Amino acid sequence: MVLSTQKILDQEVNGNSFFNQLIKQLPVLRYSLYVIFPYILLQEFPNYIDHLQPITSEEKILSALLIISSLTTLGYLILRKLFYNTKKILIFSGSA
Repeated sequence: MVLSTQKILDQEVNGNSFFNQLIKQLPVLRYSLYVIFPYILLQEFPNYIDHLQPITSEEKILSALLIISSLTTLGYLILRKLFYNTKKILIFSGSA
């Protein structure tokens, strides 16, 4: 679905940002957050354990940044899911 510029501007005014619409329309982004980043993490961990193939400092920095960003993203998604569900439960229990 292609969004026109006017629709994007209308959605910005209505509180739906372009990035929220993009994430909803591209499930590949969600798939990459849940599957591809952890898979890359699992591929990077043996580099720290394996001493037969020493890695350069640039590779260490890159893999450390990748691990930090992936864990931060995963933590954010878990906390968001937990607090979103808690908020819904509190709303439903408070309305009874």
